[in-house]
Amino acid sequence: MDELTGADNRRHVLAEFEPHLANYIRYGSAFSLISMDIDHFKAVNDSYGHLVGDDVLKRFSEIVSERIRRTDIFARTGGEEFLILMPHTTRQFQMLIFWQRDLEKRWRPSGSKLPITNISRLLSAPEL
Repeated sequence: MDELTGADNRRHVLAEFEPHLANYIRYGSAFSLISMDIDHFKAVNDSYGHLVGDDVLKRFSEIVSERIRRTDIFARTGGEEFLILMPHTTRQFQMLIFWQRDLEKRWRPSGSKLPITNISRLLSAPEL
């Protein structure tokens, strides 16, 4: 687990990814990935300091964690980079869940005048 954000870490999500990939190859079992990063994150750290940057990472993780399914795996894979592994999910269903959950594309961290935007890439097993 990532100590700052409470999200799973890169090692965990990769360990969980391997059996889903093997099941896709062998049985065609669907799964999807959402890769996300926070746009303008360096500007937040540079302008407001690392404490506000940490607050941005924590709040972003809370927003995502509140909106994904219990079976999904949400992990911080790098500085401001995150990944959601969505088992048994086709691209169409993934997009529906992603947008229905309203991941708040723009928001302002406390103490900041800079709006934060997350950039996401959606991938499903056949596209990997």
